[in-house]
Amino acid sequence: MPKIECIIGKIVGGFVRTEYLLSQIASDLDLSKSKTHFFANYQTAKKINALIKKISNSEINNKELYTTLLEGFNKVREERNTVVHGLFLVNVSNENEYKVHSYLENKNSIIDKSRIYTFNDLLEIESKIIQIHNDLFTLHFNK
Repeated sequence: MPKIECIIGKIVGGFVRTEYLLSQIASDLDLSKSKTHFFANYQTAKKINALIKKISNSEINNKELYTTLLEGFNKVREERNTVVHGLFLVNVSNENEYKVHSYLENKNSIIDKSRIYTFNDLLEIESKIIQIHNDLFTLHFNK
């Protein structure tokens, strides 16, 4: 399992770095009180959606590209949540395949978000996070 734990750690680390970058961007664009204020909010989906709305209603340059990247980050957030909050079990007949048990309570029901991942699926999630981070960094700081 060390191989799988390492990639999960990379997914978590990359996601948090991207969240922090978003905090800096929101602060730089005067869309947040401060980068710390934005970063401190643990409701990631809500803060991403609020930032998308603020950017859409602003007069900043490249707002469509910011919005596209934020929407992509929000999608990968859902994949990240399944991986980070799920229970990984190795398929004994295929060591490259993992059953991830993940459930979400929604009002009066339980949503089963469990699924099967391969190691390559997890590498793809990490790659998406890194790409979004790098694209946001380039967009914002290489003006």
